[in-house]
Amino acid sequence: MARRDLWWWSALAAFAAALPRNEGVLLVVPLAFEDWRRHGLCWHPRAPALLGATAGLLGYMGYLQAVGKGAFDFMKAEGLGWGRITVTSWRSLHAALSVLYHNPMHSLAFTYTFIELASAVRPGVGCLVIVGLGDRWSDVV
Repeated sequence: MARRDLWWWSALAAFAAALPRNEGVLLVVPLAFEDWRRHGLCWHPRAPALLGATAGLLGYMGYLQAVGKGAFDFMKAEGLGWGRITVTSWRSLHAALSVLYHNPMHSLAFTYTFIELASAVRPGVGCLVIVGLGDRWSDVV
């Protein structure tokens, strides 16, 4: 949509992506890159559309605050309910390799940890893909 100069539709899609998962905010990066690649560094009416993903997350956080919860309670719920916490990629990689080494392949811990390992390795693979694709990397992201 961004490549067709449908910036408000791009913003709406990014907004929708950031509502269920806070990682959707990262869509700002490929949208900004696409805008820069097509139009350079200048202010224009479509620039606010780049903040669609940010508005999705902030909207959800505002909703949580409005209904009497804390704006960051979704992060606490992930930690308490699912045992998930936000950590750096290298910490996640270390924990994953440790669990994979000490648990059999058919165990539930192995399966969940394999998913964690894929999440830890993904940024590095993404960087290699970006370098290989040159200026068309926003296709992958």
